[in-house]
Amino acid sequence: MSELKNQKRGTRAAVIGSAAGLIPAISLAFYWFLSQEPNVAAQRVGNVAWALLLLSPYVLALVASRVREPGVRGGLLLGVGLLSLVGSFSTFSLIAFIFLPATFAIWFAAVRSLTVARHPLATVAPATVAGLLIAAIMGFGFFSLLWMQSQDSEVRCWVLTQGPDGHSTWESRPNVGEQGTISVGPLTGGERSTCISGIITNSEAAMSIGAVAIAILGMVIVSMWSGRVGRPIYGDSRRH
Repeated sequence: MSELKNQKRGTRAAVIGSAAGLIPAISLAFYWFLSQEPNVAAQRVGNVAWALLLLSPYVLALVASRVREPGVRGGLLLGVGLLSLVGSFSTFSLIAFIFLPATFAIWFAAVRSLTVARHPLATVAPATVAGLLIAAIMGFGFFSLLWMQSQDSEVRCWVLTQGPDGHSTWESRPNVGEQGTISVGPLTGGERSTCISGIITNSEAAMSIGAVAIAILGMVIVSMWSGRVGRPIYGDSRRH
């Protein structure tokens, strides 16, 4: 019974870390959706991709917490914790610090799991490599979403225009600013305008969402493999 308890060491901390990250991430995603202007179709797919990317480290931590073998669980959580740290600072603001407790809790769960790991060469080493690989895949998702775009070619301007019926809509306008500046020019028939240099294109969003899907699938596959690794351990505990 004590051995079975040891096998679960770190799982509670992993769940706590996942919840500590999911709660602010969901709140931040809702705030992002409600505060973004203009609310045009060109940004919606990108906003969804950004929200999924923000949530993904803590979804992965929740999946990893279900892994039975502590060596595999600890190795995976090491990579997820690194991903959580990188993802939190991708917001480029002081908001990043609200995700640090989740990162530390995930790493604490990893250490707790590794302290009771058996057969480290067969479990911890490959699981750590798998966790880092999953983190690298997710890192590509962050790169494609936040840093891949060319600032010169992706600048877009929008004008809020009012139609004859009094209904206001956002319309796309080319950037007419000089080199190094962004501007929609003099407003003609528009109430107000905004220019966005960091809008996410559909292709960038698709690459990011694909990275999230591959990473989660990889985590599930490793979890299934770890179940096979853990069976002999539980079998030994029943014989004693």
